[in-house]
Amino acid sequence: MSAPVAVRTPRQRMATPRLLRLLRFGIVLSMLLAAAASAWALNHGATDMATIARGTDQVQRLQVIRGNILRADGLATNGLAQASEPAAQRESYRALLDEAARLTVVASDAQPLDQAGLAEANAGLVRYAATIELARTVYPTNATSALARVDEAQATLRDQVLPALDRLDADNQGRVDAARSTGRSGWPFVATVPIAVALLALVLVAMRTRRLVNIGLALALVAGLGLWQVTDSALGRATTAVDAAHSGPFRTAMATSHAYAAASDAKSSEGRLTLQTSAAAAGNARWRERVARARSALAEGAGPADLSAKLDAYEAAYGVLQRASAAKRSGDVARLAGDASAAGVNPTFAAFADASRAVADAAGAETARTMSERQDALGLGVAFAVLLGLAGAIAGAMGANLRLEEYR
Repeated sequence: MSAPVAVRTPRQRMATPRLLRLLRFGIVLSMLLAAAASAWALNHGATDMATIARGTDQVQRLQVIRGNILRADGLATNGLAQASEPAAQRESYRALLDEAARLTVVASDAQPLDQAGLAEANAGLVRYAATIELARTVYPTNATSALARVDEAQATLRDQVLPALDRLDADNQGRVDAARSTGRSGWPFVATVPIAVALLALVLVAMRTRRLVNIGLALALVAGLGLWQVTDSALGRATTAVDAAHSGPFRTAMATSHAYAAASDAKSSEGRLTLQTSAAAAGNARWRERVARARSALAEGAGPADLSAKLDAYEAAYGVLQRASAAKRSGDVARLAGDASAAGVNPTFAAFADASRAVADAAGAETARTMSERQDALGLGVAFAVLLGLAGAIAGAMGANLRLEEYR
């Protein structure tokens, strides 16, 4: 007669020491992996903050470079239209180009990816400045040749300098948008793994031992919960800060920078209008299209109301000049182009340009400060995440390492 076959109970199918070894391995592995994932997510968020701040600064620089060049072009052609260009006006022209050149170097250092495009823009700017100087030289004796040189200089801006700056602007806007849209949808799932493993270990160990609550495993559970809270809270605050900046100071900085560049483009058209009254109709159409673009940017950015008022003042001054140009009253055009009163085209434009740049700079600085604060907070979160992960792994390993006499 054969001996009866022994039937093992579910508890007997896996010995307690083996179960504890598996639990210990699972807790340590899940805690370390969660800590690594948390550190990566937080560090990635900090990188995004830096990208947004750097991109904001770079877009502003590019718009100032563009605006300065076009503003300088407007002053150059405006000066040629006058009987005698004021020394202060020529100095303003040079100062604008000098600042554009300086900012080109700063932008190249700040973003290595933009160096090729900036080099192309700078080469065109050098060619433009040389051509304008040639136009200044020949204008008193040969106006036709001077106008040809002005056309050549402006073609250099239109065909080389401005397209290069536009491409760089789009590239940097794309980097900022990509950093802003980075999600954290996968993080909650990763964070729950060590919590679930620690909770499962607590239940199973309580079933297999004389202890109802295992201190080590309980501490591992608390560490897992803390890891989840630290990471989720830090990422949540960073997302909120980015969204708030995008609808506030970042939006204002970008819009007013673009408004400055668009209005400077109008100033360039105005300068050409003063120089050649026969092109009044085409120049006026271009001027109004650029000013409409500046107004649209101001409305989008929700900037201060006084910026629109300053643009209105410039438009009123331009209207007087444009009517004289349309009537081909060259003497009046020269007089109005050089009007240094508060109602002149140069003073009213300078008031708008300087104010819009000040608003953009302040909004950009606020955006950079907010991103820097969030970046620092995320960096601190990385340290906490690593410490909590290590603490949870150590506590879990110790909790699952019980003495044999404690088994049931």
